[in-house]
Amino acid sequence: MRIVVWGQAEFQYDLTVDKEGRIFIPNVGQFLVSGMTLEKAYDRLLNSLSRSYSGLAGKSPTVWMDLSLSRLRPKRVFILGEVWKPGGYTVHSYATIFNSLYSIGGPTMKGSLRDVRLLRNNKIVARVDLYDYLTGAESTNDVRVQTNDQIFVPVRGKTVSIHGQIRRPAVFEVLPQESLDDLVKYAGGFTAEAYVERIKIRRILPPAMRISGSEDRVELDVDYAAAVKGRKKIDLFDGDDIVVHSVLDAMRNYVTVVGA
Repeated sequence: MRIVVWGQAEFQYDLTVDKEGRIFIPNVGQFLVSGMTLEKAYDRLLNSLSRSYSGLAGKSPTVWMDLSLSRLRPKRVFILGEVWKPGGYTVHSYATIFNSLYSIGGPTMKGSLRDVRLLRNNKIVARVDLYDYLTGAESTNDVRVQTNDQIFVPVRGKTVSIHGQIRRPAVFEVLPQESLDDLVKYAGGFTAEAYVERIKIRRILPPAMRISGSEDRVELDVDYAAAVKGRKKIDLFDGDDIVVHSVLDAMRNYVTVVGA
């Protein structure tokens, strides 16, 4: 921390915060700043220094003080699980889960983007859904990391794909409680040519739903427009492949007028 005093009394000190969260000010003594914001530390220091420099106090001060952070101590975190280069890393003091993962290349294709975990003292203190960033959510649940924190990326969960007349065709990871309506939002919505009265779902039946001697794969046609109107959820299964077809090009009941 850097403390600057000017006016009737002038001095400047670059002070190091020790492991106990204290600083030592020459001619004043030790001062505890651990757990304080910069604004709160400023108020406490001003009150303490005004006992030695009376010009800092009162409505018409003759001594002024400024407090700032001159050099921030980096943090050491451990990034584990399904990431490209697991291990220990040094990150800057304001690092969060998101930019810590970004600095090492992010999760692998097998890694989850929906349930990134922050462990501190062997306890999960936060779970972060990276889709909040990727889909432009107004609020995110990112968390600032601390020294010796562990960022763990588990294996990707339920995965589905969507393509056809959709604005962002891709493979998505969905949470257990999310439905086709949530998937459409992640995919950016339908194009103008989408035929939403008949969306095809190609599904591999889960082991518990398979019947001996029957097919393990099924194709379902769902009326998405009716489901939305009736507020009905269309559940998704792991491995679902959703196809959104376009409306027909054929025109009926029309008249063409040509010539003069």
